[in-house]
Amino acid sequence: MSIERFARVSGEIDEIYYSDDAARAAGYSARPAPPLMLSSVQEWGGGPAVDALRPDGSGVGKESWLPFGGLQIMGGGQSLDVHAPLLAGTTFTAVPTLEDVTLKSGGSGELVMITITTRYMADDGQPLLTCTETLIGR
Repeated sequence: MSIERFARVSGEIDEIYYSDDAARAAGYSARPAPPLMLSSVQEWGGGPAVDALRPDGSGVGKESWLPFGGLQIMGGGQSLDVHAPLLAGTTFTAVPTLEDVTLKSGGSGELVMITITTRYMADDGQPLLTCTETLIGR
């Protein structure tokens, strides 16, 4: 997923996402990614083949390390702490940590609330973004 492609599909109109000159004029050394890009992209490659998709149509994605055991998963919200912009050409690492798993009763049955904190860091060690998100399993 490129910065330009993500900016277009997310409705960004600021030229800093499309033009190196505009980014430099705004004080960046390279084009920045929109703030939501790091936490939004589920698959950085081409994605799985159709026969590798889960029953809900999603790919294995960034939560593949969690043993969902047949649960249907949906997003329950996220909070972001942006430390520094992700600039074009920066390589980074995402480190997810399972923070909490709670069983709750909902109107139509039990739900599993899963809290994950993912820290995104540039390969030089600079923190870029901390994302704490809740997933809801049923």
